Amino acid sequence: MATENRNLIAGIKQFDGKGFYAWKIRIRAALDEIGVLKVISDDFEAMSDKTFNQANKKKKAKNVIIQNLHDRILHSVHDKEKAKDIMDCLEKTYARSGLSEQIELKGKLNNMKFKNGALAEYFEEFDRVVTDLANAGGNLTDQEIVAILLSGMPRSYNSVTASLDIFSSETEFDIHFVKNKLLLEESRQRKQGHNNSINKKKQVFLEGQKKGMMLKITFQVRDFNKNSALKAYSICNDHMLWHRRLGHASAGKLKIMLEKN
Repeated sequence: MATENRNLIAGIKQFDGKGFYAWKIRIRAALDEIGVLKVISDDFEAMSDKTFNQANKKKKAKNVIIQNLHDRILHSVHDKEKAKDIMDCLEKTYARSGLSEQIELKGKLNNMKFKNGALAEYFEEFDRVVTDLANAGGNLTDQEIVAILLSGMPRSYNSVTASLDIFSSETEFDIHFVKNKLLLEESRQRKQGHNNSINKKKQVFLEGQKKGMMLKITFQVRDFNKNSALKAYSICNDHMLWHRRLGHASAGKLKIMLEKN
């Protein structure tokens, strides 16, 4: 049993004043694993000694908790004799500071916006903040999480919000269902963007070959569609512009025409 207890203690990060709720969950799980979780319950003292070996269980529970406290936290509980008193002291001290942490995390969550990159990576960051908020004692309902997630999506994802809004009166959607719909929309947009890129390449339908100063165009239509177009490039040099417009008239001829105009 001693080896088992050491393994449980080693698997928990010592509480150093941050993340009390996450640490509390792990400590309770460790105490439950070795059968002493009830030691920190309110009615443990009233239980019969015939059912529980109270003295032994108290020592085990206190040892597990003490071993998982950082040195700078020990001074605040050094005078507590019982495991329950230690947990109550930590609860009063650090659960109270969790309120400011909740406010900060809620503000961060409400301000999160997906701009670019992979949507899956954005979900990971979003879930991390939701988890930190839950660990700080600020629990949100599934519908609140869904609403916050959708409010952080760009306009290009409005179709997902609209489709969910149609059926929202009939059923409630969990966060996993909404994430799946958003990922499908991301995949559709990427595929559409790829197709648009291909279509842009197909818009060229006249090929030309430059030989010296002459440009020979082969009027062979390639992949002509309604999106195809010819581009006319502006020429800053007026002489060169009229030289081309008049069938490559010489500079001398252009000068004579200008004088007679």
